[in-house]
Amino acid sequence: MDCLRNVIGQRQAEKALQLGTLFSCDDALQVGLVDEVVSESQTLDAAQRQLASWNKVPCRFYTVSRKLPLCLC
Repeated sequence: MDCLRNVIGQRQAEKALQLGTLFSCDDALQVGLVDEVVSESQTLDAAQRQLASWNKVPCRFYTVSRKLPLCLC
């Protein structure tokens, strides 16, 4: 609930959970639940692009920004 609430707001998160809302790809993109919508054939390429961009960030910044107890780099 916390993650959903942080993205779409308290009331919208409550309604979505209570009503069992299933977001379409376009709706999920519009409200910020996903960063990108790609076709099934583009899924692996898109995931690899995203991982490559995350790998450029030093691990210590993830630990600080996300308050992770452990760094797995």
